[in-house]
Amino acid sequence: MLRKLWKWTKLNRLFFSKMVERTDAKPVEMSGEEALQYLKKIHPDHGTTAIRAKKLPKPENSPYMLDIIVPAYNVEAYIDECVHSILNQKTEYSFRVILVDDGATDSTPERIDAFAEYENVLILHQKNSGVARARNNGIEHSTAPYLMFVDSDDRLAEGAVQKLMKRAEETGADLVEGSYFNFKGRQKRNHFQKAGKVTPLLDFYGMPWGKVYKRFFFEKVAFPEKYWFEDSVLHQLVYPFSKKSEGIRDIVYERRLVSSSAGHISKGNPRSIETVWVTLHLMRDREQLRIPPDQNYFEYLMNMAMISYHRLKSLDEKIGQAALAVFSELLNETCAVYHAQSQERKYLEESIRKKQYARFAFCCENI
Repeated sequence: MLRKLWKWTKLNRLFFSKMVERTDAKPVEMSGEEALQYLKKIHPDHGTTAIRAKKLPKPENSPYMLDIIVPAYNVEAYIDECVHSILNQKTEYSFRVILVDDGATDSTPERIDAFAEYENVLILHQKNSGVARARNNGIEHSTAPYLMFVDSDDRLAEGAVQKLMKRAEETGADLVEGSYFNFKGRQKRNHFQKAGKVTPLLDFYGMPWGKVYKRFFFEKVAFPEKYWFEDSVLHQLVYPFSKKSEGIRDIVYERRLVSSSAGHISKGNPRSIETVWVTLHLMRDREQLRIPPDQNYFEYLMNMAMISYHRLKSLDEKIGQAALAVFSELLNETCAVYHAQSQERKYLEESIRKKQYARFAFCCENI
């Protein structure tokens, strides 16, 4: 079986190489600056920095070990199930739930207020400002040494708090991430995290949920507001400060697939161009925080170029070409000394550096 798999992999790689080489290598005839100006005309950058203007105070004498932040907007169908999945956690670790109503217009605010009777629930209401501001509001009201995020249409798996916090305590890790599954009705699909010591920039998923963080990560850094794809802050500004990260294979998070998710509503929307703006803004923040590039960051930038391709491919092709021109300049200026290791990613790297859109699109669709 292993021999057959090896032969198939070898043939598949050979086929991939032949197909890439047959794909048009014509470069995008647009400089990085021209690409930026073109994208700005379609959808300007209105986002904010992820660096806090004022450093978050360190927690003192908190009665809780963990604050669990739940931003909520128009989720009346799911919020009760979500909150109960948290409150029903059986664990030796004390925790508080911080519910942040992001100016919901359905019955979400009233449903949230119904949890005020619980001693370990803090309720916050704000005008509608987006999920990033809601998470930041929760962080600013946190006092526990550890933080966790849960989206309000999802569920925390049974035993999640105990398993994540226990691993953090036993290993001294400042970040611990577990496995999760996506579900829609009765259908579900598992996504397993590897167990043990991990490199978060390469091994952690980019969503804020499914993990516990030491609060110090957010003393200087916040979620960038007025952007879609604000979760990019994790790979850019949070994970690089981890001194020790751990993974566990246990399922800790149950993610509901809904049509109102960012991935669904962003398709065909010019606001998807914010995938470029948030990347650029966070790179400027990295420079301010003096986070140097390395091989892992180079791999991340190539992944972001691929992710951005998929976010933009339902728009006019010229938008995707402009985004490639921007990422090409970023890669050449920031990570000139780093290079891909596998043959497939070498083709991807070359297509980005040389702005070969057709080859780049082929790589994005087939890697």
